[in-house]
Amino acid sequence: MSDRNDIRAPGTEPDDSRWIDAARRELDAGVGDLDAVTLGRLNRARQAALEAARGRRAPRWLGPAFAAGACAALALVAVLPIMRGNTEIAPPVPAAGADLELLAAADELELYEDLEFYAWLETQQPSGG
Repeated sequence: MSDRNDIRAPGTEPDDSRWIDAARRELDAGVGDLDAVTLGRLNRARQAALEAARGRRAPRWLGPAFAAGACAALALVAVLPIMRGNTEIAPPVPAAGADLELLAAADELELYEDLEFYAWLETQQPSGG
C-alpha cells in the first residue's frame, strides 16, 4: 500500500496527476488481493457495462439540434415582446396613506402591543352591566 499522505483532494495542487497516480496505486493494490473467480466476475461485469454503454449512445446530430433549439427559443423570447409593441408600463400602486399613519403613530402601537391584555380584561368584566 502506498503512503496515505500522497493522496490529496483534486484541485489542491496545480497538477492533479500526482493525486490520480496515488489513487490508482491504492486501487490497484486492492485488486491484487482478489481471487481469480472474483476477477473474472468483475471483468465480465465490466464488459457487459461497456457493451450496454455502446448501444445507448445518442446520435451525433442530437447535441447540435438541442443547441439550435435552445438558441431559437432564446431568440423568440428576446424578440417577441418587441414585435408585439407592448411597451405599456404598469400604473404605479397608490401609496396606502392609512398604513403609513398607523406606523407613524407611536401611541397606537402601544395599544396593539397590549391587545392580549385587553382581550383578557374583556373576559373578566361582568356581563350584567
